[in-house]
Amino acid sequence: MQFTDIKDHILPLVEKPNRYVSNELNVIRKDHDQVKLSFALCFPDTYEIGMSHLGFKILYHILNKRDDVVAERAFAPWVDMENLMRHHQIPLFSHETYTPLRDFDILGFTLQYELSYTNILNMLDLAQVPVLAAERTGTDPLVIAGGPCASNTEPIHLFVDAVLIGEGEDAVHDIVDAIIAAKAKALSREETLFEIAQIEGMYVPRFYDQLDDGQIVPNRDGIPETVKRRFVPELRYEDIPTDPVVPSTGVIHERAMIEVMRGCTVGCRFCHAGMYYRPVRERSASDVIDLTKKVLKSTGYDNVSLISLSSADYTCVADVVQQINEAYGDDKISISLPSLRPDVFTVDLADGVSSVKKSGLTFALEAGTQRLRDVINKPNSEEALFRVAEDAFKKGWQTVKLYFMIGLPTETTEDLDGIVRVINTVYRLGRQHGKGRITINATISPFVPKPHTPFQWEAQDTIRTFYKKVHYLESKLTNRNINVKYHAPHGSYLECVLARGDRRVSEVVYQAWRKGCRFDAWDEFFRFDTWLDTFAELGVDPDEFTQEHTFEQHLPWDHIDIHARKKFLWKDRQKAYENAPLADCRWEKCHACGVPRGKTCNVLAGVHPVMGESVDPPFAAMEQQLISAESLKRTPAIHRPLNGQLTQRNGNGQAPKMPVKYRFKLTRDERFRFISHRDFMEIINKALRRSELPLAYTQGYSPRPKISFGPSLPLGMSSFAEYFDLQLNEEIDHLRDRFNRVLPDGIAVQHVKLIAGKVPSLSAVVDTAVYTVAGLECPTPHQVESFLAQDEIWVERNGKKKRRKSINIRPLIHDITVQPENGIWQLVLETGNQGHGRPDEILLLLSDISAQDILKLQMVRTDLLIRQEDHFLTPMDII
Repeated sequence: MQFTDIKDHILPLVEKPNRYVSNELNVIRKDHDQVKLSFALCFPDTYEIGMSHLGFKILYHILNKRDDVVAERAFAPWVDMENLMRHHQIPLFSHETYTPLRDFDILGFTLQYELSYTNILNMLDLAQVPVLAAERTGTDPLVIAGGPCASNTEPIHLFVDAVLIGEGEDAVHDIVDAIIAAKAKALSREETLFEIAQIEGMYVPRFYDQLDDGQIVPNRDGIPETVKRRFVPELRYEDIPTDPVVPSTGVIHERAMIEVMRGCTVGCRFCHAGMYYRPVRERSASDVIDLTKKVLKSTGYDNVSLISLSSADYTCVADVVQQINEAYGDDKISISLPSLRPDVFTVDLADGVSSVKKSGLTFALEAGTQRLRDVINKPNSEEALFRVAEDAFKKGWQTVKLYFMIGLPTETTEDLDGIVRVINTVYRLGRQHGKGRITINATISPFVPKPHTPFQWEAQDTIRTFYKKVHYLESKLTNRNINVKYHAPHGSYLECVLARGDRRVSEVVYQAWRKGCRFDAWDEFFRFDTWLDTFAELGVDPDEFTQEHTFEQHLPWDHIDIHARKKFLWKDRQKAYENAPLADCRWEKCHACGVPRGKTCNVLAGVHPVMGESVDPPFAAMEQQLISAESLKRTPAIHRPLNGQLTQRNGNGQAPKMPVKYRFKLTRDERFRFISHRDFMEIINKALRRSELPLAYTQGYSPRPKISFGPSLPLGMSSFAEYFDLQLNEEIDHLRDRFNRVLPDGIAVQHVKLIAGKVPSLSAVVDTAVYTVAGLECPTPHQVESFLAQDEIWVERNGKKKRRKSINIRPLIHDITVQPENGIWQLVLETGNQGHGRPDEILLLLSDISAQDILKLQMVRTDLLIRQEDHFLTPMDII
């Protein structure tokens, strides 16, 4: 089935068809016949989640920079799409060109979380690629996995041909070069995998066996006993995409993501990422500023997220935030810093990241008492949290989000009481010092012991114990302004089993998938009983992997060397039971964890970016890398320098020009027929920001461009008549051409007109929509005449809360004309404040078509009109 067939006959039947249409900005398409190797980057979850991961975008960028490689993307289809694909025998395809995944050389799966494992199997099966690696032949693609969960892939060893341990920026080139060379030599699949196994960081499970005592050992000569984690020595500018793909539908993280730092040496004993991504490597401030400039210009995002495991520890964080605010504050570009700790966070920094949007503050305190925070080596104090919270409430914040874990090693009832005390104290501070309604959102999650951490040997609380603790907390936290969310323990239990399981678990994963398990991270699809039944049928006790382990025990990941030595982890665990915290080696002495030193050393000498304590030489070199905000300035618009006085960006000293308003008329073709009105508005907003026009903004909590749209377009239609009004700070020449240059293909401005004087808004005056429908047998003119002669035409619609209600649609139908010889309908219907006539209702009443098939028709909104006494006007006519 070709793309056009899928678009016309399959996508109209699914809940979110735009998940499967590559109408994005900055997407890359290449001719597969002109490259040496094709690489499908596969994310085992939905499009919205996959397109929110920066690492996925980095590999897409790096691979497509090569002339000899084409990289495309694939995502797990939602269950409705999966059912249709299986029914019509459509193989899973790539997002860019609808090429079947089975036709690629490499399928590269990202392993971000354990509960996505069954989706990997499901995607392989949908792609018509053998799920079991042992059943694949030389004509099948190589299945390679990588990501943080790769540190223990024994639970999926049956399904992957090779695994990358560590970071991919350099390793992906080695993999590609090895496979291109193997293809040129016509090596067998086994020979190709042997060559891949020689690459640093590559683990090929078929070349290892699991012994009875649990050891994983090579089963042939020439295979390393341990696989060392691969990491890049520095964060290179050229590895970050400055023109990343911009989705045309909503995704989880709608923002420009700039990785400012990788790695963390804080040393939280439960944190897998803190160990897996060592050493700390910072991106220079000049690179961060320049990347921010280019990514914003190419995407049109209104938010910049400075990404790292602990962004407040980034040496130049305060200066970078200040520079971005100087250059973009008047363009209403907001800044977000994920992963904040109260001990290194100040309200001054919060002011910087919230100068545009004052969103809530989020802190992961993790434990309720200082004793337990010392056990887990979380350098947070209640005093620091209370100080930041009090200052924040005084400055206008109303929402604080807190994260805690329960089930941590040595936890007691006193620690649970501490969680209650901390939450209540923060709320009380809000009532004392804040204004308006104060809200505290707390999330409490079960502790999950992970490989390669000091707590990798710990036991996990049973599900029953978790619920007892939850009920205890619920009895103490009763304030209705304190919202507490608990993560269900069943998923955390399975997560622990998959994180610490050995090769026996791989067969369990396979059989659970065959029984229908998929999307296990989604509550509505998680089938815990099926998992337990499958473990029982195969004689594998899942509790074995959640119980406490001993130091002498062979762990399924002992052959994976992430550079943090096992003896160091065990010694750090012993310190936990002594309530002894371990200082951050970035600012104090090295603890000899095993991570290589030298160029990549994680011991940096300098001044903490927030705390400010001096440690040996200052970061003078880094501070000199900061570039002035002047280099970020763009087209003329108001700029606010550090002294707070308004000046012109062009420096001419002229007073700001008077604001003006324009009316736009656009078309959007069938490539955008499946996007919602909300997504369409966001596409226009992003294009406006890319255009660098002098936009006028609303005031208040969340500033937006002053733009108002006409009536929304029903899903499944293209349009010749999309209207919006836009206010600018000054009059602009060649506005149509300038805006068309930044719009995605398929959307175009046809006409722009200056609005002079007071003109009613589009929503106030537009009351008629004209639709054309093709490809459906028409009724006779007599049937149409009889239909329109009725005084009442009743249909049922969904009302509030999806309650069905009857409505008379006759007043909403102005005219219907048909051309039976051509199969063309024209419907003139009411739209706007008096109600909306729906073309689908008319078609259902006047033809034999089913509701399911209506979206398969070619439907176009040809115009929006303003009804006068005896004629119609267009929205442009009244200006």
